Amino acid sequence: MKKKLLKGTLFALVGIGLCAGPAFSDAINVRPVAVTVAPGAGDELDLQVILNTITEGPVLDVVNDQSAFALWTHTDIKATTALEVAYYTAGNGQLGLYDSLGNEFLFPTFINPNVGNPPLDLDFTTEWNSINFTISGGNLLAGGSFVEDGWSDSFGFFWLRDGNSVYTEDSKNGGNPEALSYLLEAGTPINLEGFGLGDFGVAGGNDDWILAFDNYGGPNDFNDAVMIVKDMQPVPEPATMLLFGAGLIGLAGVARKRKMRN
Repeated sequence: MKKKLLKGTLFALVGIGLCAGPAFSDAINVRPVAVTVAPGAGDELDLQVILNTITEGPVLDVVNDQSAFALWTHTDIKATTALEVAYYTAGNGQLGLYDSLGNEFLFPTFINPNVGNPPLDLDFTTEWNSINFTISGGNLLAGGSFVEDGWSDSFGFFWLRDGNSVYTEDSKNGGNPEALSYLLEAGTPINLEGFGLGDFGVAGGNDDWILAFDNYGGPNDFNDAVMIVKDMQPVPEPATMLLFGAGLIGLAGVARKRKMRN
């Protein structure tokens, strides 16, 4: 009986690993140390200045508050996740959404009419892009366009410019960090007035994020595309899933043993 239970446990763990592998393999960026952020080139703003402006004060530290998460899912699977462009300095570019299965989707082209400087006093709805995307029942809706079924519920982001893409997962960038993520804790005041938008309100639910991208081969200033994305939670790392699965199996084994005794 013990051999059968052990065999069943091993098969279950292997199954969990196989299921978790494609979806969770790179959910966490393994970085021995925090990524060094260079000053903005030329008249571009430093990322720290951008974060201070967005959060109305020194709420986030550009180095010490970096998150290791690289893939997310919706807080509520049928909720709408709102994406707002806060600032970027590298001219035209496209933001992309991809899933853990390799599917990719490009949002409309962003056009910065004031390259190299904060785009003050812009009408966000006409000169910038505001995007909502929804995952419902495995189907992705983005910017009014439908992406076919077959997408995973876990997703990451990439920034495309001049034919080169950089991803939130380091492993998709040859191991190089090309994107940084920051969690906005609930209650953090968000104001994008200096970057073309008015008051954004406050972050809520500990599920709002700032994503900061560097252009491919850039100077690591991470100010080329800075986004706020609301209502998404990070995908857990594989070790957590395996530990959780092992715990469930252990509990099942204990319950079965007690039942046999009775």
